Amino acid sequence: MASVFLRLLWLAVAFGGLCGWKFVLDGPTHRTRENLEKQYQVVESYRLTYGKLPSPNEYIAYKEILIPDLLTRHRMSTDGWGRSMWVCRRGQTLILRSLGPNGVNDGGGVDDMTIEIEP
Repeated sequence: MASVFLRLLWLAVAFGGLCGWKFVLDGPTHRTRENLEKQYQVVESYRLTYGKLPSPNEYIAYKEILIPDLLTRHRMSTDGWGRSMWVCRRGQTLILRSLGPNGVNDGGGVDDMTIEIEP
């Protein structure tokens, strides 16, 4: 599965070792990665329940049912810099994205943090 590969690659980058580079997880970066992982778990729970990836609207509605506490849902939906994270589709792929420290949508590049989940 591509999503498993992306998660393993993400962990390798997060904890250093990829091409000999060392990466430091600062507070906002660490919180963002944790929140993206929580969102990924919501998507996988939806997939197990309904047998497909949710649309962005289905994801939001399902998250409200799964996590009824508004404050917890809000914390999970913001990145470490206090900005809302994006949920969108590109074809059949569901994309969870933080715009990173610069707050600019770089299309998943530069400093954006992205998880792409394939059907």
